[in-house]
Amino acid sequence: MVFAGWFKEVSCTNRWHFAAEDAADRVEADTTLYAKWLPKAETPAAVIAYRTETLTGLTPGAVYLIDGMELTASADGSVPIDGKWFGKTISIIKKGNGTDTGDSNPQLLPVPKRPAGPEKVKPKAESKKNGNNGKLAQTDTTMQYRKVGSAEWISVTGEEVTDLEPGDYELRYVAADTAFASEIVVKTVKKYSPPKGDGDKKDENDGGTGDVGVNPGGDGTGGEQPGDTTQGDGKKPGDTDPGSGRKPGDGTNPEGGRNPGGGTAPEGGGKPGNGTAPEGGIKPGDGRNPDGGTKPGGGKEPGDGTAPEHTVEDGRIVPVPGKVGGTDESGSTDGGTGGNDAGNDGAGTAGNGMGSDGDGTGGGNEDGTGDGADGGESWAEAHPYAVGKIRETLTIPVDAGAVIVTVNNVDETLCTAQAADAVAVANAVLKEEEIGRVSQGETIEIRIDVERIDDKVSEQEKSAIEQEVGDARKEAPGLTVGMYVDISMFLRQGKGEWSAVHRTEEPVEIVIDMPEALQELSADFYIIRAHEGECTMLKDLDDAAQTITIETERFSTYAIAYQPADKAAGRCSLCHICPTFLGICYFIWLLLIAAAVILVIVILLYRKKNDGERRKEGQS
Repeated sequence: MVFAGWFKEVSCTNRWHFAAEDAADRVEADTTLYAKWLPKAETPAAVIAYRTETLTGLTPGAVYLIDGMELTASADGSVPIDGKWFGKTISIIKKGNGTDTGDSNPQLLPVPKRPAGPEKVKPKAESKKNGNNGKLAQTDTTMQYRKVGSAEWISVTGEEVTDLEPGDYELRYVAADTAFASEIVVKTVKKYSPPKGDGDKKDENDGGTGDVGVNPGGDGTGGEQPGDTTQGDGKKPGDTDPGSGRKPGDGTNPEGGRNPGGGTAPEGGGKPGNGTAPEGGIKPGDGRNPDGGTKPGGGKEPGDGTAPEHTVEDGRIVPVPGKVGGTDESGSTDGGTGGNDAGNDGAGTAGNGMGSDGDGTGGGNEDGTGDGADGGESWAEAHPYAVGKIRETLTIPVDAGAVIVTVNNVDETLCTAQAADAVAVANAVLKEEEIGRVSQGETIEIRIDVERIDDKVSEQEKSAIEQEVGDARKEAPGLTVGMYVDISMFLRQGKGEWSAVHRTEEPVEIVIDMPEALQELSADFYIIRAHEGECTMLKDLDDAAQTITIETERFSTYAIAYQPADKAAGRCSLCHICPTFLGICYFIWLLLIAAAVILVIVILLYRKKNDGERRKEGQS
């Protein structure tokens, strides 16, 4: 019941107006007032319509107090979701009419925040002047795009958007039944820019002058047809080797050939010496294509890898016996590209690329490529199914189907992370029946978005984390939050919509890279997870200063906090909690004292026993 005021008669028809109100009633004799009580309006049962971004299920025309805003439901019983509600729990109260009903009890409704936008999309500039043929690559059918300033969103139909004029383009993931449309990201398609050294290029068949080699032989200027084999005849820019045109020092190499001497190739040719290759080529040193790479072994997504064949046993994904091993990643031990040419003799400087399977360096081929020597087992070898940095995406073949696991580092300049085992992720996320469908030929995708959100974390979560940190300062003085990270997980079956995964059945191991600013601190680090209003302190499972490793089965907001070394002084180096004496934990001292006391007691008892035996011998 809701109190509705004081009235002059039992029927509660005429309201009594107090002095603070207009036209206040006066007490001129003994007066009896009657309290009026009204039943509460029914508690709202609003639901979120993610695609239309509205609250539905309300009474048409009724007035509601939502998160402090008084709103009237439309004819279809809905109200639009305000931008301030995303990522917080809102209160919804149905207003009473004051005659028959009072205000309802509040409905508390969590409104999820928008998913991260498609940061992985790569813009590509025009390939020729006024070509209007720019591209947005690494797209998929869950996205929409529009040019900045346009009101209409256009659905993406494939793995790239083509024939774009230069300019800024907005992209987002489309809304699903269980997720809002994502945050908007902006990508810039640039105008055509002629390659360096081709400024005097007349047409597509004219190679231009190119960049001259370090030790050119002859003037080599004014060439009309690069690649001519005659030295010094003016037709081959920067030629240093008569009769071949193939040694380093050749300033121009037509149709995308390699040019260790630093020249520029017409039509997208690369300049070896900086690790790049002609469009679509393989960049020596890391086995990846500069534009995302091509997945060896029949992969479908750029920049990813393919795991060995897997099967299903007891409802879990396991490797096929005899096919256990690392992922197929071509060029993983290639050396780097060549350095400066040696001019006349044409011998390129050896490459110095890092093999991804260890700290090996490249060999010394003339073009700068080489095989990286094995430098011993690396973190990547110990985690053959890691995904996030070594590769963005890993496809796990499972009988007739596949599971695709992707870690999307939203802004790699701010924060990066990886999942240590993509197969473990799949087993933690997928139910047994879903794994069965994969085995029968279905494809399921799992995406983990990692984003630093120092300026985006909700006030509710920040307040909860700060309270947890404040409580922890009793045991860890000086504890301070260094950064906030959002780790979100999404699932898509086939070509369906992405849906959020807030909790898994098993913990997943996530390795977060520490920013350099935090690495430089001499401090102990802690991880606090905020999930559905509950904060939990997690352990850092590794000893590396460069990373923090956690196991978690909940995906939401995380805070990385640190305790400066000077604040931790006098605390145990094992648990960072107990005080110390002479650098040794009080708990250890207690154990030593207890052991000493026990030893003394044993010695005394032993002596007492011996003294008793001697007395008996003396008496006898």
